[in-house]
Amino acid sequence: MKARQAIEHDIVQLQQRLLRARQTAAGHAGVESALRAVRSCNHIALRQRFADLLKHRDVKPAGDFFFHQLYPVDWPYWRDRQCLATFPRMCRVMPLSACEVLLKAVELDWLTHEIDERAAQGTHEGGVDQARLHQLRCRQRDAVVALGRGLASVARLPMMTLLLRCAGPVARRQGLGELHAFFTAGLSAFLAMPDPHAVLDELASVVITPSNAQAVGGEL
Repeated sequence: MKARQAIEHDIVQLQQRLLRARQTAAGHAGVESALRAVRSCNHIALRQRFADLLKHRDVKPAGDFFFHQLYPVDWPYWRDRQCLATFPRMCRVMPLSACEVLLKAVELDWLTHEIDERAAQGTHEGGVDQARLHQLRCRQRDAVVALGRGLASVARLPMMTLLLRCAGPVARRQGLGELHAFFTAGLSAFLAMPDPHAVLDELASVVITPSNAQAVGGEL
């Protein structure tokens, strides 16, 4: 198990890289438009692939959170900036196991952006390295499973819900109310699933299937 300071350092470094990459993409109209098209295509493919699963009452909140907040077509760039400012403080108050899960989440976010950007650049500039994308999706699959298992182990800790509730007033006073609402909605959606392991394993299975190799460029 890594020391808390080492985990915090890794989270901040990776989030800084992610923020720079997304800012660069946002500054290039052609790439940003292609990224939006990739995310839109992914939404269509994932909604079709998991249509039956998303109809389940206990899974629907997680699906809504994913499509509308976690991985929206129109990217919330403000969230990357606020996360970078907030993550160090979170690491100092959360249990160490939760800090490790946060690092896994940032790693998955970075990996997803890398996949999406490669697909977008291929669309914008011509040609996609499908072999490299396949490798990245394999890593993404493993990251999804690792994050899901980590979330399952910490999400139901009473301390996590208490920390989020106590952080609410402070977050709103500091202009971070929307970010706090994002984390609260994510935790609530995850806790609503009776068997998150089964759901996450099914999500991970689609990452590298041949049927979605062309259509799905990014998340899951």
